[in-house]
Amino acid sequence: ITDEGLVELQPLKGLTYLRLADTAISDVGVRSLQSMQQLRTLVLDRTSVSDKAITALAGFSRLERLSVISTSISTDEIAKLAKERPRLRIIHSN
Repeated sequence: ITDEGLVELQPLKGLTYLRLADTAISDVGVRSLQSMQQLRTLVLDRTSVSDKAITALAGFSRLERLSVISTSISTDEIAKLAKERPRLRIIHSN
């Protein structure tokens, strides 16, 4: 799956779980998912997602679990997101 391919998922607004681990998505792709406000779990392990995606990720108001293992998201940005969204369980490692 690529950033361009994620456009095909946009009509699935009721989706609650999305696993995009080991895909070619980037920060651009994460922003294109913002119409999926029902997401509760989002797995982005081993993707090209970086600190630039944090603002978009913070916008998923119902998100309960976020996994960003082996991404370029910094520990500082994870800490900011955790402070902003204390109930969000974030799984992270570089």
